[in-house]
Amino acid sequence: MITKVEPLENHPELVPLCAGWNYETWGRDNGRSREEIIEPFLGFLDPQSRQKALVGFVPGLPVGLSLLIDNDLESHPHLGPWLASLYVTPEMRLI
Repeated sequence: MITKVEPLENHPELVPLCAGWNYETWGRDNGRSREEIIEPFLGFLDPQSRQKALVGFVPGLPVGLSLLIDNDLESHPHLGPWLASLYVTPEMRLI
């Protein structure tokens, strides 16, 4: 069970891990490189940004990710914010 959720900006060392989860789950199939995924994740480290990456933890271990972003659908720029990239590590998923 996730016991804590914190902004990625509090854990910059987790950018490669979180970007990797995003890449493996969605980016690879969209033809994006791992580097193309990491760059936007660095923007989540800015505490003044409206967009946030949230990391879920079990004691001492990151196990999930969600993004709150301005928009995720170019055809509907008036809709937002968006919950995106909701990810939980496979071992923490309920069957």
